[in-house]
Amino acid sequence: MRVGSTNRKADPEIIEELWRQRMNISFDETAVQDASLEELEPENLAFYFRMRKKVRGVPENEINSNFYQKKRFALQSNGSIYPTVAGILLFSNEPDVHLPGAVIRCARFKGNEMDEFLDQRIVSGPLVNQVEETINFFKRNIRRGAKIEGLYRKEAYEYPEKAVKEAIVYAVCHRGYSRKGSDIKFAIFDDRIEITSPGHLPSSITLDDLGKGVSEHRNRVIGRTFNELGLIEGFGTGVFRMRKYCREWGIADPEFREDSGFFKTIFYKKLLEETKLTSHSLIELDEDEQKVLAYIAEKGKASTKELESITNKSKSTVKRKIKRLVENKYLIWQGKSPQDPLGYYELKKKNELMI
Repeated sequence: MRVGSTNRKADPEIIEELWRQRMNISFDETAVQDASLEELEPENLAFYFRMRKKVRGVPENEINSNFYQKKRFALQSNGSIYPTVAGILLFSNEPDVHLPGAVIRCARFKGNEMDEFLDQRIVSGPLVNQVEETINFFKRNIRRGAKIEGLYRKEAYEYPEKAVKEAIVYAVCHRGYSRKGSDIKFAIFDDRIEITSPGHLPSSITLDDLGKGVSEHRNRVIGRTFNELGLIEGFGTGVFRMRKYCREWGIADPEFREDSGFFKTIFYKKLLEETKLTSHSLIELDEDEQKVLAYIAEKGKASTKELESITNKSKSTVKRKIKRLVENKYLIWQGKSPQDPLGYYELKKKNELMI
């Protein structure tokens, strides 16, 4: 088989996948014959029904063998009904018992190499839970700063959470679960985040196709279920959205690599040259402070004398309020010196990040 610029001998798992493609069967539709329907936990199915109804307006179904088989969560084989790979991955609390490696191995490393762990965790359970728990690990292990939106300052992470979640969902939906023992790796370094999943791109898709609306699900049942839950849209737009979120955040587009049967997504952190925040929490603005920010937002800039006029407050009071707004990164002073008579205050640039 062709891999990049080289030809390689196809291993047994690749040959099996090619056979399934010929038979129009995805691996997640196949039966797990050492598992039972009792392993599909009722609370996980209840969550699926609630979310599907909320997101897509689909009413709940009666849970029976016909429902399982219709949704491809189960399959009849040799007179018995077994959960499918998708059924186990979506609704079992321990999918890795039957599918070794069906977990996300998370790590936060010190520096930019895999030398020293600062934090690590193995995330198991139903796939939707794996996505959410990995996002929780992400939030716990990156720094937070502030993002300016209009007149307000909101807490923000070093990376756009939406883009990172898209990449995790992409990895979970498209990974090769037939490669038992190979897990998804979510690694945070000082300068980047790497998400590595087993499985190459489908044969009909290349790296150049990513983000152009081209879509093919390796795991059809999982993909359909994530679509029902609103986690993917099914139009090949996941990569497009990742790039969009990164550009809005002011960081580079994610990088995609394919090597030795693994697919990797890399987010690079923007090097920010801002001073550290004195506080990570929002401050409550009084009426005068809001009036100051609204005036500067409208005019683009304002002198101290102008701000005294619009607030109708004393010079000392206005200076005290301006100082508080400057310290909390709402305003910056533009002038040759603090006493420059031609100097003025302006808002921090919209969407500017301060770490």
